Amino acid sequence: MADLSAPVVKLTDFQKVESVCALVVNGGSLNKAVKEVFGDNRKFWEVITKNPDLLSMKDAALDIRADHLADEIVQIADTEPDPQKARNMITSRTWLASKLKPRSYGERLELNVNQQISALDAIAEARNRAGIFSIHELQAMGSAKVVELVSGAKVQDAEVIPAPEPDIFT
Repeated sequence: MADLSAPVVKLTDFQKVESVCALVVNGGSLNKAVKEVFGDNRKFWEVITKNPDLLSMKDAALDIRADHLADEIVQIADTEPDPQKARNMITSRTWLASKLKPRSYGERLELNVNQQISALDAIAEARNRAGIFSIHELQAMGSAKVVELVSGAKVQDAEVIPAPEPDIFT
């Protein structure tokens, strides 16, 4: 008598990861899909960490799932008759989408500013504003400027004229 049972098809690791990704893209959870296809999480993570292409495939599937969750939010808001149930469903999908794809659906605003600042120039500018000068800087300024800096008076034609009082309101 011939064996009529269906032949067992063994999937490659790539095909298994593709199956997991397909289940995730269609709205399934990653853990549930991994258990269904691989049986345990350890084997799945071993496979995808060895191959960067499979890891990026998994990441892309999770990104697509986040987009689907965002689309579902609008559908739920438009169709669900029970407001409390709709609020719970929307909140959970919003939270999950923000965790799966924080750049698009996260609440944090991230700014990247690239500007180079010379610390020495900044210190020199601060010292000038504060009126703190080194001995070499004072010698280079000349005696008239030093008198002006020390006494707060303007020097004009070797005659000391008091500086006007600073206006503290401007």
